[in-house]
Amino acid sequence: MIKKNIDNLKLNNIVAINKNLNSLLSENKFDYIDIDPFGSPVYFIDSAMRSICNDGIIACTATDTATLCGTYPKVCYRRYGAIPLHSIAMKEIGLRILIGFICRESAKYDKGIKPLISYSTDHYFRTYIQIINGTGRANNSMKNYSIIKSKNLFTSKNENVDIGPLWTGKLQDKKVLAEIRTMVFENKLNTKNELWMLLDLLEEEADAPIFFYSTDKLASLFKKSPPKMKTIFDILQKKGYSIYRTHFSSTGFKTNAPKSEIEKVYK
Repeated sequence: MIKKNIDNLKLNNIVAINKNLNSLLSENKFDYIDIDPFGSPVYFIDSAMRSICNDGIIACTATDTATLCGTYPKVCYRRYGAIPLHSIAMKEIGLRILIGFICRESAKYDKGIKPLISYSTDHYFRTYIQIINGTGRANNSMKNYSIIKSKNLFTSKNENVDIGPLWTGKLQDKKVLAEIRTMVFENKLNTKNELWMLLDLLEEEADAPIFFYSTDKLASLFKKSPPKMKTIFDILQKKGYSIYRTHFSSTGFKTNAPKSEIEKVYK
């Protein structure tokens, strides 16, 4: 069908190939590689790293969200070499484990990464990552690849376990998001409203701290009714703290306020 469409549109700059992706990537160089398998993308990342051109982009979809979100921790450790955590923050943890894996694979070939757009939606994770050659770039990227402690996630459990290693750097590039929002605004799209809402949230949390709090989860911990999101924003902003919405949860927010200040909002 792809070949038929190419012929009907009289296109001479497109080639349709049906073969093993790892073989294809080993034989060619590309500026853009989109890996969208059924399940985990880990089996194709190494080949993609050897095939991608400098400053090229690897787009990647992972539908094995149950694995990355901690339902099957042993599978996650086997595939991604990382320990997940099934918790309120599991989607962000899972996405960061995926990007961390890509960071580690790129570093093997003296390449660094720059996430441009990364998000969790429906039943999958999606990330677009620029790959930049150079040992310095690789070393700088690896500084954002580390293990974190579960106590930093403000969960209800008293245990303090290792999570990761995972990507602790930025998930978005605000300039890229702004350019895409302009394209969405100028074009007629059936999903324009949904896209605009997602891009708006991604742009807002682009500079936010790693991981988020949930108003419902905090209410459960403090045994208090959750205040309105606007109330939390108003109180923390008046005290000089930054606070952001997050696309990971409709009841979630990110802030640089210490846990003690957040707890005061609930009292």
